[in-house]
Amino acid sequence: MDVKALAAQTWFGYGRWDAPYWFIGKEPGGSDDPEQYASWLRLGGGDLIDCRDHDLDCPAARKPGMWHGGERPPLQSTWRPLIAMVLAYEGAPAYAEDAVRRYQDERWGRSEGDTAVLELSAIAARSVSQEEAMRLIHVRERIATLRRHLEETPPQFVVFYGGGADPVKKVPYLEHWRAIAEHNLTVGEPVLVGDTVFVAERHPTAHGTTNAHWFDLGHRVRAMVDSRTRTCG
Repeated sequence: MDVKALAAQTWFGYGRWDAPYWFIGKEPGGSDDPEQYASWLRLGGGDLIDCRDHDLDCPAARKPGMWHGGERPPLQSTWRPLIAMVLAYEGAPAYAEDAVRRYQDERWGRSEGDTAVLELSAIAARSVSQEEAMRLIHVRERIATLRRHLEETPPQFVVFYGGGADPVKKVPYLEHWRAIAEHNLTVGEPVLVGDTVFVAERHPTAHGTTNAHWFDLGHRVRAMVDSRTRTCG
C-alpha cells in the first residue's frame, strides 16, 4: 500500500483523541502533494500527529513552518475562526488577534494540547468540488473510528464544519456529521447529546461568516455546558 492510500485509511488529523475540544472538517485544504503524506509517515504515521511538528517538517507547496514559529506567524484562514470559538468558550471577553495567533502557534492540534483537529478524509484538496476518487473511500470505517473515540472519551464539544455534498459519492456532508453525532443536527443549532455539545456549521471561510459569529458560538456552547453541569450538580 502506498503512503497516500495508507493515510486515506488511517490518518485523521492532529492533536489527541481525549482532547476536550473537537473540530471535524471535510478534508485538509491545500495541495495533494506526496510530501504531505511522506511527512505524516516521518512523524510516526499515527492516526493523529502534532500539527506544529507537521507544519515545521512538511515543505509541500509552501515553506516549512508557514503557520508556526517566528514573532508573528500568519493566521491560517480556517483555523482563525475556530480558535476564536475556543477562546470565547474559555472565557475571553472579546476577539483578540494576538491571542488567536498565540493559540495557533502553541496549542492548536498539539499532541499534548486540548484540541483534536480532525478530518473526515485525509486526502488534501484545493477545492471541495475536486473529484478525488480516494477522498471518502474509507468513510464508513472512519466514521466508526470517530464514533468509538467519542464514546471512549467524550469531548466537551464537537464542531462539524462544511456543507454541500461530496463530489464523488454525492452524499451531503450533513449526513456524515449526523452519523458521527448519532443525532439529527441542524446547521447553526448546537445540541447537547449526553455529555457533549454537537454543532454543524458552515465552513469558517464561507462567504458572510465572521469572527463575531464564531466568538458568539463559543459563548453559546459554554452556556450549554455550564447549564448541564448545574443540572447534574
